[in-house]
Amino acid sequence: MIRRIISIVFLCAFFVIFHSHASNSPIDEEYYIESFTNQNGLSHNAVRCLFQDSKGFLWIGTNSGLNRYDGKDFLVYKNDPLNKTTLSSNNIFGICEDKN
Repeated sequence: MIRRIISIVFLCAFFVIFHSHASNSPIDEEYYIESFTNQNGLSHNAVRCLFQDSKGFLWIGTNSGLNRYDGKDFLVYKNDPLNKTTLSSNNIFGICEDKN
């Protein structure tokens, strides 16, 4: 019986502590949402994927190339059939970052 009472007290204390910690977290954070189109420098309005790298750049894959956004400007990477070191296609379906 004593063990059961101690367990109940412990659980109640845990929930009180957890609830007070959760209620102190900022709920009303402010966010700024900005829209971009091809008129702002995005290569295409149809966005297929997004990725933020470890340096903070936002990479946007579209139907017309890969876009890197630095918070101010877009840099667009596209396929050049005459240059083998460019993207193999302008249709970007996924983005990931390697350790380099």
